[in-house]
Amino acid sequence: TPLARQGLSLEEATKLDPLKDLNEKWGNGFLKPDNFLATIYQTIVERNKK
Repeated sequence: TPLARQGLSLEEATKLDPLKDLNEKWGNGFLKPDNFLATIYQTIVERNKK
């Protein structure tokens, strides 16, 4: 993702709310947008290092 490629930390990426366009449709389930981002972001960062 562009945020991971920019080297942003999870905290920085969360503040930018990259999922805001999807929150209305997908953000009301058991996993809230910030929690979803936290779950996947580190994996994305690690994969971008390769």
